[in-house]
Amino acid sequence: MQDKVKMAFIACVNDDRVASECAWYIDRLNVPENMEIDFITIKDAPSMCAGYNAAMKSTDATYKVYIHQDVFILNRNFPQDLVRVFEENKQYGILGVIGGFLPQNGSGWDHWSVGATYAVNEKKKLDLRSERMTDEDVVETDAVDGMLIATNEDVPWREDVFDGFDFYDLSQCEEFKRRGYKVGVIMQDEPWCIHDCGLSKLTSYDRYREKFCNEYSDKYRFDEYYTVSPEKEEMYKLGLQFLDTIEEAIGMENYEFVYRVLAELKDRRELDNKLNALMDIREICEVNGGVGAFPLFGNSVNEMIGRLNEYKFQMRREALGDESAEDFLRSELDAGMLSQQGIDYLKRRFM
Repeated sequence: MQDKVKMAFIACVNDDRVASECAWYIDRLNVPENMEIDFITIKDAPSMCAGYNAAMKSTDATYKVYIHQDVFILNRNFPQDLVRVFEENKQYGILGVIGGFLPQNGSGWDHWSVGATYAVNEKKKLDLRSERMTDEDVVETDAVDGMLIATNEDVPWREDVFDGFDFYDLSQCEEFKRRGYKVGVIMQDEPWCIHDCGLSKLTSYDRYREKFCNEYSDKYRFDEYYTVSPEKEEMYKLGLQFLDTIEEAIGMENYEFVYRVLAELKDRRELDNKLNALMDIREICEVNGGVGAFPLFGNSVNEMIGRLNEYKFQMRREALGDESAEDFLRSELDAGMLSQQGIDYLKRRFM
């Protein structure tokens, strides 16, 4: 009898509800009879590398898929497709869904030019597809994005250098290349995943970029290019101040004030992810009865954002044919928690 092929999905988690949504998509994958699937979560890891190392050591799975908790796999044949690509391209040790070619200063996030994914940023849903560069299954790249990193070998993550949540992905690509493996992006006719990433502030990016350039100095040189300018850092601080003010006002049930502040901020969606979500909630309330609908979302910022997330998660499930999601949304409509106009807004924004 043929031994079972083991594949482990691994995620560092700081939001149980988002992680459970990631798991829902994994649970609906088509898994061949000769394959075993596992989902390993590491909660509150001190760094991405530390969390991934702990998970890597805990499983004997041949194939490991390191995935962000807010990445949802749409390709139901992902397990067999991934194994096939690895089997037919044995020189590759790392595969991703998006990636690219790094400049000498080591900056990666703004140089992804290969692959495909759906993404949701602070403003809208994006369909990010590069032009198909080859008829082959894989394009060799310098690096892949950390939203999804699949491996067929175990190489330690460099937690001794990368003790945060930036450059763990680019570092791991370099570590595989040091061992003679290639790094590549899988070519997809339709994106295999959706990344519900929101706004990426990158406030620590350049500090870790310097570490990256120092560690791999045979290829990269740190320069004085600033991913986040001092002006943008001040803007982020302002966003946090607004968020504190709004949290306090919600605690005092001063929803009129919150409603007014969010209206004034509607063109400043780059300030903060939580503020951005509150602006979405205000837009839904605007078509669902005005300020009086705002408290229906909860009694704190986190409660409100949790309900917003639930709505968008359930809508995506409904679009995939999940009957329980359809029942949930219908009950929210019947109870007056949502209006059809509110659902239409959510679809435009997140679908």
